[in-house]
Amino acid sequence: MSGLAIGIAVGAGTLLMLYGASRLRGGAAATAEAPTDGATKESASAEKRDGMKVQLCRKGLERLGPGMEPLLDALRERELTPVVRECLSRCQECNAGQLLAIADGMPLGAANAERLLADLDELAADDR
Repeated sequence: MSGLAIGIAVGAGTLLMLYGASRLRGGAAATAEAPTDGATKESASAEKRDGMKVQLCRKGLERLGPGMEPLLDALRERELTPVVRECLSRCQECNAGQLLAIADGMPLGAANAERLLADLDELAADDR
């Protein structure tokens, strides 16, 4: 199989996965009760974020070396639950040195821990 065909297949698979994740997120949002005021909306967002699982690729975490523990501590400080998985099935990005995570059904990839935390903060802000 040529490199172009592999690239097209990976791209199509990624688009299908993102489409499925967005449908799942949209379906969950549509079935949730709509908050009636700002305080209730903020409370609902905090409840949703409390304990939100962030799945992390073990290989990417190990690449951080001593930076792994500060990342896990920072996730816990943000009231997120880090879950280390053997593989997140996104090997091409992982082999390219990316730190991979799946948070709230959304696949994330970052060059370093700081960028991953910034992306997670942005995702949490979008949920508010």
